[in-house]
Amino acid sequence: MKQFARLLACTWLVVGCTATSTAGLSGRAFDSQVVTDNGNPRTLVGTQVLTLSFDDRNGVGASAGCNLLGGTYAVDDGKLVLREAATTMKGCDTERHAQDDWYFHFLQSSPTVTIEGDRLTLQGSGVAIQYRVRDEATSAAP
Repeated sequence: MKQFARLLACTWLVVGCTATSTAGLSGRAFDSQVVTDNGNPRTLVGTQVLTLSFDDRNGVGASAGCNLLGGTYAVDDGKLVLREAATTMKGCDTERHAQDDWYFHFLQSSPTVTIEGDRLTLQGSGVAIQYRVRDEATSAAP
């Protein structure tokens, strides 16, 4: 996974001057803690967590259990805006593939961003995902 992250970091483009900020996301990686859809808890496939990471070159990476999303990002008017987003196309079982599609679509919908300490919340279209900063010593995700 670390090799893939390095490859993505080398190929990501830097977002232009139109971005207003990265809202303190740079260099941080997050794992989901609570996921709701229209106010109801959303059950994730297996024991998976949704991951989201940001590098210091405006690169973003995400996973929902099978494929990986990579691209560039900015925070504009309090919303996460993904640019140059692409995903891997691994063969997943139907449930994990549907979870990938749901998560990646949500991330590309420009959800609002709230950061409080080591917590990140993304909200939009009835979905709310609360994340916590990943403990790098005990976790190996993209």
